[in-house]
Amino acid sequence: MKLKNLFVKLAATAMAIAIGGAAILATQKEAKPVDATSSLYTTCDFTTKAASHSAYNDSWAYGTPWNVFGGANNNGGWAYVKFGGKNTTLATANPTYVNNVSAMGSAISKVSISLLVGTLPSGTGVNSFGVKVYSDATMATLIDSSYSSSLTKPTAAIVYDFAPSAAYQAANSTIEWPTGSYYKVYFDCTSTSSSNGIIWVDKVQFYKEAAFVAVSSVTIDDPGSSELTVGTTVTLSTTVLPADATDKTVTWSATGTDVVRVLSNGQVIPCNNGSTTITATSVSDGTKYGTHAFTVVGQDLSTSGRTVTTTSLGLLATYVNGYYGSGTVFSLRGVMAKSVNGELQFGNNAAAGQGLMYNVSSLGSKIDSIVVTNGASGATVASALYVGTSVNPSSTIVTPVVNGTVSTYDVSSLGDYGYFSFGLTGTSGTNYYDSIAINLYGDANTYAKGFLSSTDSECSALSVSTATWSSLQSSFGSLSSDAKTAITGVTANSSGTNIQKAIARYNFVVQKYGYTDFMGLGVGGSANEKVLTTENSSSAIAAIAAMLGLAVCGVVLLRRKKQVQ
Repeated sequence: MKLKNLFVKLAATAMAIAIGGAAILATQKEAKPVDATSSLYTTCDFTTKAASHSAYNDSWAYGTPWNVFGGANNNGGWAYVKFGGKNTTLATANPTYVNNVSAMGSAISKVSISLLVGTLPSGTGVNSFGVKVYSDATMATLIDSSYSSSLTKPTAAIVYDFAPSAAYQAANSTIEWPTGSYYKVYFDCTSTSSSNGIIWVDKVQFYKEAAFVAVSSVTIDDPGSSELTVGTTVTLSTTVLPADATDKTVTWSATGTDVVRVLSNGQVIPCNNGSTTITATSVSDGTKYGTHAFTVVGQDLSTSGRTVTTTSLGLLATYVNGYYGSGTVFSLRGVMAKSVNGELQFGNNAAAGQGLMYNVSSLGSKIDSIVVTNGASGATVASALYVGTSVNPSSTIVTPVVNGTVSTYDVSSLGDYGYFSFGLTGTSGTNYYDSIAINLYGDANTYAKGFLSSTDSECSALSVSTATWSSLQSSFGSLSSDAKTAITGVTANSSGTNIQKAIARYNFVVQKYGYTDFMGLGVGGSANEKVLTTENSSSAIAAIAAMLGLAVCGVVLLRRKKQVQ
């Protein structure tokens, strides 16, 4: 029976503790933190020199309703009060303080103490400083204290804020000290120095909580159109009601983050074709929000590559951080157009950061390869290219094949990736690039790669066969109209994407041999022998040199044979 009674008592005790704990948690939950809704109620302003005093070891009235103990303003010579005087003063007037002698007429949520640079001259210090709050004029009954145990000598004027302690807020379900309280703003000095003035104060300010006006609704203002185009941006605004709502700030979000990106200021950056809903949510009340639906258009999905240059990005001769490009949107950091020759300049700039570029919108297909061509100004700083399935990848690195000034990154051998990031890894210096060519999967790119590989050796030997040309014509004829357009719609560039290189090679062959212009490009004029091979004409030159060498050797042998005869 005794054992049973013991268990009953233990159970009852446990229940009481649980209920008490729940009550404490409830009050803690109801107490909200100090926020930006407070307003200035009153100030003890020493800059006005409302009264004068020179002694450091007594009390004196400073205006109404303040009392100073252990401080002086040099008989009004200073527009501030120094608290804590000579070592004899510390023995008779410490802690030093300022207090209100009549009850505070409002609840107070914060006390701010403004200190000047002269605070804590050499050899001085404090044990603690802060605010003590009492319920009576004699300051016998302490309600709460909020203080700091350390103070560092300021190098500029500084303000220290003191709010009700966490324990007080939890116990009273409020963030304010009550109306009618008495405040002692104190400084417990430790110095034995003979210096006058340990703590230099120009103001003590008391703040109250303004009446909180809740948000009733959030609406995204009409942007004028519900259609967005890749390569443009729009900045949205909101109407938050009521007009006098205490906190009218909102956060922005979007569905389909691969379709758009939305910044904290409401700027929307279209990235890919598709649909999205933008939401603006009240910070003070997450149940209040506004939405607007958009359709994004303009992403060209038919092309099988992008060649990035300063012209295509619209760069200026100054470092940029932001989104650039049209059709495909790129994020740039520490990149600019070199003012002399327009190269892509990736720098290590203190303000702009290390040079970096990555695509924030779809390229239209997965990446096959990326070809980076160095500029004449040089590219000696270490760099790296990463690929992944989301924006700004940083885990899968691609090792390039370097041929002179051209670095080719084979992405397809690593997997199916649609996003890349390319930038400097060296922490000093600058790299310059003529172009960054991004080759994509697709029938057009596959044909371009086949075109280049099947004509490489024959172009090197300056002998592209009619059989090869006939086969290429047949393959081109079997492509879809979109793939054909993706090929014929680009500008020839022997350092660009696979398709641009293929078109440059195509033009050369048609001009050189007079073969059929089966792509209908209207090719004419003389051939440009710089496009003999995919990389450069070095192999062709080597072949020609070898042939000349054999010819010379043949002539020499014939001459020797005649001499012997």
